[in-house]
Amino acid sequence: MARGRPTWDPKGTLVAVRLNKHQHRILTQRARRERITVSEAIRRCVVAWAATQPARVVRPTKEEQETFDQMFEAVGARRRPRSKK
Repeated sequence: MARGRPTWDPKGTLVAVRLNKHQHRILTQRARRERITVSEAIRRCVVAWAATQPARVVRPTKEEQETFDQMFEAVGARRRPRSKK
């Protein structure tokens, strides 16, 4: 039998983290300021950090690349070579 309140966002993974005093103070201050638990403050920090990360580029599959090549050929355009970083 399920216990606790029903939720639309169940937290299925438990993670144990060791924090130093400074890190713990920062989290508890945020939790007090936003009137949330320390666990929720950690979750919000993770979400905020993830929002700052660049999007991952997914390369097209072989079939998709062939389709792109056919489209470029149909409109008479040439593909530019990828720039080297």
